[in-house]
This record gives sequence, C-alpha cells and structure tokens, in this order.
Amino acid sequence: MKQQRGQRQGVENLWVSRSNQRTKLYGKGMQYRARYVDTSGKEHTRRFRYKAEANEWLKQITRSGVDIAPPVAGEWTVAQQFSLWIHKADIAETTRATRQHTWRAHVADKWGDLQLTKVLPPDIKAWVADLVDAGTGVPTVENTLGVLRMVLKDAVDDGRLIRNPCDGINAPKRQHKSRAYLTHRQVEQLATATGEDHGLVIRLLAYTGLRWGELAALSVGSVDTLRRRLQITRAVAEADGRLDWKSPKDHERRSVPFPAFLAAEIGERMLGKGPEDLLFPASNGGPLRVSHWRPRVFNVARDSLVDFPKVTPNDLRHTAASLAVSAGGNVLALARMLGHEDPSLTLRTYADLFDSDLDALADILDQHRTAALQPSITNSDSETNEENVPGTLQLSA
Repeated sequence: MKQQRGQRQGVENLWVSRSNQRTKLYGKGMQYRARYVDTSGKEHTRRFRYKAEANEWLKQITRSGVDIAPPVAGEWTVAQQFSLWIHKADIAETTRATRQHTWRAHVADKWGDLQLTKVLPPDIKAWVADLVDAGTGVPTVENTLGVLRMVLKDAVDDGRLIRNPCDGINAPKRQHKSRAYLTHRQVEQLATATGEDHGLVIRLLAYTGLRWGELAALSVGSVDTLRRRLQITRAVAEADGRLDWKSPKDHERRSVPFPAFLAAEIGERMLGKGPEDLLFPASNGGPLRVSHWRPRVFNVARDSLVDFPKVTPNDLRHTAASLAVSAGGNVLALARMLGHEDPSLTLRTYADLFDSDLDALADILDQHRTAALQPSITNSDSETNEENVPGTLQLSA
C-alpha cells in the first residue's frame, strides 16, 4: 500500500485526465490536488485552484524538512523514465530522433542509471558547468539540459517525483551571431555555380524563404502559375535516415508568392509531370535530401567561388527575409511568407533588418516639423496640409 501511495505523489489535475478527457469532477471544487506521503506511510493532500500554487506548496513542504517517503519504491531510473517519455505520441518523429541522439550522446552516461530521486540540483548545475568547460556549444548545452528537464518533468507528471530538480537551472546565454545575408548578385553567382539542374533550388530558397523540408515536399499541383503562388501544405524531414512526411512547421499552411522571373523556369520543371509528382525529385525519384544535396552540390558550388560567404542552405531563408525587407516588404507580409504564426517572432528574428526604418522615421519627423512651422500662407488654395506633406513614411512594422 505504501508503494502505491508513494507513486501518487505530486500534483494531479482532477478535472482533466491524462488522456485529455473531462473527469466526473470537472467544474467541481478546485482543479488541482497536491499530495505527498510521509515516512510513516500517511498521505497528505491539499486542493488548489492553480497548478502553480499546488507545486509551490509541495516545494515548501520539501524545504521545511518534513520526512517524505521516496515517491517510488525500487530503483526507477532516469533511463526508464526516458524510455516512457520518448515514445509518447505527441512527439514528432524528427523531434524524437533528435532527442534520442542527444540522450545517447550527452545524457545517458551521466544520468541514465541513476535513481530518479537521487538527481539533485547541485549535481545538475555542476554537470552543465562541466559541459561548458569542455567546450560544448551553447545550443548543444541547451538541448542536452532540455532533454533531462523534460524527462524529469515527465516523472513529476507521473507522480514519481515531487518537483523537477532542473527547475531554475539554465544553460548559458547564447552570444549573438551575425547572419550571412547574400545580395542579389551573390545569389545568382551561387545558383550559376550549382549548375542548370540545381540553380532553381537556390533561387527559390533565396526568393521565397521556404524551409528545406517545404521545398523538398513541393508537388507540381502545389504551384499556382496564374497567381505565382506556392501552396505550402506539407513538409518532409529526415529522421534516422527515414523520411517523415508531415504538416508544415507549427501546422501553418500558407500561400507563398514567387517573383515573375522564376515563372518560366518553374514552368519548365512542371512539363510532363502529374499534379502529385515532386517538383524537385532526387535521382531515385524520391524527395531531395539535404544531407546528400548539401555536401555534394551546395558546398561544392559555394567553395568554388572566390571570397564567398560560408553560407548554408538555411541561410538562403535569411537571405529571402533580407531581400524582401530591402525591397520595402512589411513585417506582416514577411511573417506570412516565412510561415511565422506571430509577426513578433519575425521582428525578434530579423530586428537588425529593420534598423533603416529608425533612420527613415527620424527623417520624416524632421520634414513634417519643418513644414508645420513654416509661416502660414493666406491663399486658401495653397494652404499646407500636414497630412499631405511629401515624404510620408510607410513603416515596415
């Protein structure tokens, strides 16, 4: 009995089940119940309106020095919890593959065999510091700590831990890294260097901002030649060598325009193909895989150019944003093109591209002030209308 009670320690949602179904208690009383079991086997519970309040109560109990029984009897390890968490249905295949790799490469050896209740915050802090001292990049540290954090959170949700020992522990802050934005001329140089078969891939990435998986999944039927639009309804990614077909990132289907100069070349690609055929098939008939295309085509072409930036295929998406902004594109249009659900993400990601707006704003304010303070003209036909002063700024935001 003590084992069963111990396994129920943690915070429980009384209104919604783990399968996301309403329970019989839905709407009755307070929603969350926190509980723990002391070393005598007695269970203590309290209900709260908010989950954060329930978690805080358990934290206070832990800090107070109360003798709490181990949440799980036996040697339930971090590795066992990982094996449960990683196979949950709400994790995409590509994400699953990435996290499995991170687990094997950076987490398993350190924490896998350790009992859940013996994972302590000071040890996690020391581990993160060791990763940094060993020269591990900040993105890798973020992913590594993130996997451990999510596994331990899953243990809290399952009632095997009272609190997540990763709470309050963060990876080092990333250092700002300047992006390589290509010019129109550089895009054309790179496209020409890749050859006739692959030049359109370069141009399309650089002038539409498509993600690689979206471009690789383009079918002939997704091209609207009359409106010059690409209908982005799916994407394809590689997961441990397998292809994973799915909705676009954030499940955001969208219509992306392409410039008129690409129409003829895209039309040639469509000749003799059916609507379901891929626009850019690989030699074996399947979709282009960036893991093959980048080293064999892209890198070879890039490195053949003198004093050319060390860009990646993903940098062409950034280039598309840069070229669009320099041409006068606004934030909302750019967000729609790139598939950002929230325009604020576009602003945060490409804030450096909108610096010129600040200069333009100051110039327009100067022009309006000068016009407004000029001596009044008595001729009504020549009166100055401040709203029609030349030079009105169309803010990108």
